[in-house]
Amino acid sequence: MNIKKICYCLFRMDYSKMGDIMDCYRNYVEKSKDVDDYSFNKYLSDIIKENLSSYNKFLENEYLDDVYMKALLKSDALYNEYLKDINKERNEVTLNPTEAKELFKYFSEHVDENNNYYGSKSIPNKIVVDGDLDFCEFGVQYLPDNLTVNGFLDLSNSTFKKIPKKLVVNGSLYLDDTDITEVPNDMVVGGSLCLAHTKVTALPDNMVVKGILDISNTCYIKELPKKLTIGDNLLAENCKCYYVPHDISVGGSIDFANSKEIELLPEGLIVNRDLDLLNSSIKELPSKLIVKGNLILRNAKQIDELPCGLVVEGDLDICCSNIKELPDDLTVKGNLDISNTYIKELPNTLTVGGSLRMNRTDITKLPENLKINGDLELSDSLINELPNNLFVEGNLNLNGTTEIRELPERITVQKNVYLKNTQIVKLSEHTLVGGNMYLENTPIMKLPNDLVINGDLELHNVSINELPQKMVVKGEIRCNTSLKQKVTIGMLLEYVKALEHKGFTKENIKKLNICLGDDNSKEFTAISNNQNSIIIS
Repeated sequence: MNIKKICYCLFRMDYSKMGDIMDCYRNYVEKSKDVDDYSFNKYLSDIIKENLSSYNKFLENEYLDDVYMKALLKSDALYNEYLKDINKERNEVTLNPTEAKELFKYFSEHVDENNNYYGSKSIPNKIVVDGDLDFCEFGVQYLPDNLTVNGFLDLSNSTFKKIPKKLVVNGSLYLDDTDITEVPNDMVVGGSLCLAHTKVTALPDNMVVKGILDISNTCYIKELPKKLTIGDNLLAENCKCYYVPHDISVGGSIDFANSKEIELLPEGLIVNRDLDLLNSSIKELPSKLIVKGNLILRNAKQIDELPCGLVVEGDLDICCSNIKELPDDLTVKGNLDISNTYIKELPNTLTVGGSLRMNRTDITKLPENLKINGDLELSDSLINELPNNLFVEGNLNLNGTTEIRELPERITVQKNVYLKNTQIVKLSEHTLVGGNMYLENTPIMKLPNDLVINGDLELHNVSINELPQKMVVKGEIRCNTSLKQKVTIGMLLEYVKALEHKGFTKENIKKLNICLGDDNSKEFTAISNNQNSIIIS
């Protein structure tokens, strides 16, 4: 069977179809104006003869296109014959990873810096490695041209120096901590490409990386190439890159953390996951920036404002930046952290979907009817007033504040309330705490009668002498006093329920130091054996 001639005959038949007959006819009409007795059939015969590849040209061009040949042959048996023939022509071999390692080690020892091979062992023109190839920390410096690796190729932390011509890696390619300086434009990588800690000076234009591109800690890449396409994350932490093209496409996160050269980002940038500019020298964010994950500007000292229309679908962290105010139309769907900034007030239209952290700021008050879907952290701030009807779905942290004296009316906190080392003297009526309340080292002397705490109550170093009769604490009350504390029947019942839930039997509960006071008062007196704590539930 002469598979070459079979393919050529099929190729001629395929070519003679001429594609769109109407286009051919229009061309014929135009050409026949200047030629007498020029039939359409004669025209077709002429252009086929003129343009159809000769047998030898066919073998040098179309025959080498295995995708086209597979479509042309339409037979698995014929296609397998074709593959046998073409591989023989190409001098192509397929090796397993063990065989490939042995061959490549020999090749690397018998090749100069220009990949000119001088060894005695035969090296095929094209090598396909059927699997992963791991040379990490292995002494291979060079690889042969026309190499295809069907899995990943790991050369990290090795003595590898130069990427071969027409390298194809169908998985990921790891070149971190190698001495390579150049990335050829004919290289194909089907997964991620790691170039961290290398001496690469530039990346080719129109480069496509289907996975992650990691250029972290590279010192010589000054700008990213035109039409760079990255399917996953761009990792450029601590790199020297200062220019990002407008036509860049990144499918995942962009990380320029600790990069001191980057100052601007292209207009209209859309970041599909996180944008990390931690400790960077970014001076300005582009208008209409959309970040579908988290935006991190923590300790980015060169930036002093956020653009209008900024939308952050994850968290926004501007802690320790020099930003002085927030735009009125700011939307943060996750957490917002403005701790250690110069911001003095919040916009009334601010929307925060998660926690709000304002520790160590000069903000004195919050917008009315504020609803926080996560934690509200105000520790060591200048806050002096909280709005009425404040609803906090997470924790409320006021530790170390010195200006606020009381909590507002009808405050609801779903988790813990931290009031340690504050000047709080009063808790308003109708206060509901879903978790624990910490009141250590405060001047408070009295608790509201209808206070409800579903967790523990911490009262170390306070001047409270008596607990209110209707107060409900479902956890422990801890204080540094030996005084007897009066507990209502309602509180005791909650206590007993909690003990039963924890597995205490009725006999165990009876042995606890709980004694009945005056029957007419319907009160119990609970005295702890431990003088440092009084257990209520």
